[in-house]
Amino acid sequence: MITIRPITYVIGMSLLISFFTSCKEEETQLERWRREEDEKITKYLTDNNISATKDASGIYYEVLGENAQGRTVKTNDIISVFYDIKTLEGKLLEKTTDSLAPVMFLHDYRSVIPLGLDYAVHLMKEGEKYRFYIPSSLAYGEYKSDDFDANSIFIIELQVADVQTLEERNSEEVKALGEYLTSNAVTNKEELSSGLIYNQKIQGTGIQPTSQSRVKIHYECRYLDSTLVDKTNPSQPVIIDLNGGYIVKGLKEGILKMKEGGKSTLIMPSKLAFGGSIQVFPASVREELIQDQVLLTRVLPFSPLVYEVELVDTN
Repeated sequence: MITIRPITYVIGMSLLISFFTSCKEEETQLERWRREEDEKITKYLTDNNISATKDASGIYYEVLGENAQGRTVKTNDIISVFYDIKTLEGKLLEKTTDSLAPVMFLHDYRSVIPLGLDYAVHLMKEGEKYRFYIPSSLAYGEYKSDDFDANSIFIIELQVADVQTLEERNSEEVKALGEYLTSNAVTNKEELSSGLIYNQKIQGTGIQPTSQSRVKIHYECRYLDSTLVDKTNPSQPVIIDLNGGYIVKGLKEGILKMKEGGKSTLIMPSKLAFGGSIQVFPASVREELIQDQVLLTRVLPFSPLVYEVELVDTN
């Protein structure tokens, strides 16, 4: 079962928190770590004759392309970006181009890894391109990936392709859901006030759950383009407490309309699913973070979802 818990231990934050104690020696260790990384970045800039500005957060930046008329990035905006990311040593980790869809994330300190990118994007406007030098204390810290070493400093070129409010994104998703219904000829549906689209496939004959019930279900979860995100083991339904804190809102709402033995399709906007879930740069690290239980969902930010659900048991 896909769940998501409060993002209190996101990499970048969690790795810093371990240093914040009442012990003066550990505080000094944090200060030393930051100073040494700052020295590495400034040496790189000097050696390569690069003029960059230091932000109060600790990142350095170069302005590669300005757009004075562009929309200013604000907290809780949804940012779509193209980017290149490499280590300070020059290893290319990931690169996007204008021929691919930009990557989205919520401008909110809990919603992007590396954390330094949240500070970075706050300096920008729509249409602008910057190069950022992000110390590991604002990236992955001591976390080691298959793609990069612990304490890696990143160089990220970032171009802001679009800036949206949450309301604008919601409207865009409503349109996308409408197109999905049309292209998939979904006619037997109930559109609920929450935004959930309920499509009953088989009417159950057993008990209908309440918000206090514990249920067993089978499900498949997909993006609107039919890409599989997650599914249950065919021989092992998952158990869900409907009064629990970490159940997907749209999934709970749909299950409450079902009866034992029933099957339904639940089509939902991201606000009823995982909303602005954590975006990861580089994207290739996401699976590693899930395996290490740093992230608990594969669902990308602002992704409408389609659940195929069978209600097996209710008690």
